[in-house]
Amino acid sequence: MPFAETVALLRNKYATLSDEATFFSVVSTEYDENGNVTHDFLELIECATEIGYHFVNTIVYPTAAGQNSSFYDNTRYVVWLCKNIASMKICKDAIREKHIWKDVEWGKRAKNYNPKGKDPGNVWIPTLDDGNANITDHILLDDEGV
Repeated sequence: MPFAETVALLRNKYATLSDEATFFSVVSTEYDENGNVTHDFLELIECATEIGYHFVNTIVYPTAAGQNSSFYDNTRYVVWLCKNIASMKICKDAIREKHIWKDVEWGKRAKNYNPKGKDPGNVWIPTLDDGNANITDHILLDDEGV
């Protein structure tokens, strides 16, 4: 969604969001015909905070899809906003990955590992491993379902 449409959506939805709600906006850097940046995720954060949102975090995810004809830009940003940071609720369990060290670590310290998987953090690159704590593949995401 282009930058102007995203800002308009943020304005329109603000009044309807509950205090517990979060708003995720997937954005790409926009460029002009000369390859200069016209809009980026930092500008979106600035506009959102002017509307009244609270900035929670930015999540970066590399993707196989490039959107610019001048060069290959394969990074998307998930700008995480909320209406009331003290009241917001979020469940990250659906995007957790397994702990690759859990079954191979010396001493098997189960207390160190959340049984639901590792916290997804700020960069989402799903991985495959060989069962011996060696990452064998990084899986680039596509924009479908994000």
